[in-house]
Amino acid sequence: MGLSICGLILAGGKASRFGKDKRFAMLAGRPLIDHAIGRMEPQVDQLALSSNDPVKGWEHLVHLADQQAEQGPILGIAEGLAFAADEGFDWLVTVPADSPFVVNDLVQRLTHPAGQAAVRFAASNGRHHPVFGAWRTDLVAALWAQIAAGERKIDRAADALGGYDQVEWPVDPDLGDPFFNINRTADLTAAQMVYAASHEV
Repeated sequence: MGLSICGLILAGGKASRFGKDKRFAMLAGRPLIDHAIGRMEPQVDQLALSSNDPVKGWEHLVHLADQQAEQGPILGIAEGLAFAADEGFDWLVTVPADSPFVVNDLVQRLTHPAGQAAVRFAASNGRHHPVFGAWRTDLVAALWAQIAAGERKIDRAADALGGYDQVEWPVDPDLGDPFFNINRTADLTAAQMVYAASHEV
């Protein structure tokens, strides 16, 4: 019997550097969040959204309110982990809503690595990406304890829970880093160029 996986799109940030709600900034005729959802949904058994408001067009997904988004994504991860644990999933895999190029093997590789850590982060270009992570659901109580103690850094919390593995992905010289995320309008322009290059016939 295979592992059961819950996915979570982290969509509760304030997007202060972007100047408006970047979840709905358009890339190739679709809002950014649509790209993240469309790439994650086929990889998991159930997909949830961590957001302060419903996302039009995706009402069928589980919606988890992120009432403390100003404290960073760790609160959204903890809420998602609690939901996944309650629903009987083995793992929670998280991605941010502003990353339109989520790799198609993200979930498979994060939940079936060579290492044994109960937290695994995607890595590329010499750095790890804690918002692209897999968390074993039996960590839920321990993660909440870290948050109650004041921890807001995802990787430091993972360290306190026994450490984490890094799963490396290559960076395509033409298409760039698969974990590229959009923080500013210039990033959206760059994403449009990458998207066009990746869809050339």
